[in-house]
Amino acid sequence: MNKEIIEALEEIVKEYNAILYSKEYRVGAKLLEFKSLIKRGKIFTILKKIIIHNKIKKYENGEPIKYNIQNIPVLDKKIVIYTCITGDYDRVREPLLKVPNCDYILFTDNVNLKSKKWNVQVIPKEIMEQYKNNGTLLNRYYKLNPFLLFKEYDYAIYVDGSVQIVSDLSTLVHSIGPLGIALHKHRFRHCIYDEFEACKILKKGNQKHLQEQIEQYKKEGFPKKYGMAECGVIVLDLHNKMAKEIFNDWFLELLNTSSLRDQISLPFVLWKKNIQVEQITTLGNNIFQNPKIIIHKNHTK
Repeated sequence: MNKEIIEALEEIVKEYNAILYSKEYRVGAKLLEFKSLIKRGKIFTILKKIIIHNKIKKYENGEPIKYNIQNIPVLDKKIVIYTCITGDYDRVREPLLKVPNCDYILFTDNVNLKSKKWNVQVIPKEIMEQYKNNGTLLNRYYKLNPFLLFKEYDYAIYVDGSVQIVSDLSTLVHSIGPLGIALHKHRFRHCIYDEFEACKILKKGNQKHLQEQIEQYKKEGFPKKYGMAECGVIVLDLHNKMAKEIFNDWFLELLNTSSLRDQISLPFVLWKKNIQVEQITTLGNNIFQNPKIIIHKNHTK
């Protein structure tokens, strides 16, 4: 693939993302939304949204955008790029660009799901039964078990169902550090206790299980401001023993806590191993401004 074409494509996406997440665009979109709600007489909905916005601002602290992305071709390694869509939560986001040295695999519980560019693999019945047909649990199983699933590959790159690939993701392997894992730093929050408060405001996750999980972490002495990662894109060295150990512990912690919020479980797992979050958040500090992808917030459900 011509390097100049890749760079030109990413420059276009960079400009698109800059506009999409600019203050001007967001304010304009919000005004149009409120105008539509007013026409339908949804005044209380507007007030509720304003209250939520004002509450959540307390837990949002952005930083200047930084990246560690090198567009150096990776031709001598076997790489799998994979995603998992369950419960019809997301529709298929077809990659706009595929590179020859990568396989693109999509796991799903939908036997009717079709794709022109993903290699669709229906989740086996025994896995479905093991995780009680729970879409979130099934997603986490595939997301956090690449070492079990892809033994014939050198690297694995996971992307959430909301992520659309627009460029060559294989070059992200250059961002992997000694621990064998590369993620983005959370763009707003650096503390799982703040994330818990944000989840309460936005009504994300099982509040009872989240409360129990946070209380348990407090009892064990987990510190505030330990750091957080965005888990929508994960790059892995499948030959790295520490990465495998972290992912095994991460999945077990996710199952044990029952909240299924992987962003909250990961920092705790790292802390128990005396690993700083910054050691693995080597892709940059804003996943939404990564020029290799576009993130679609509008889920099917």
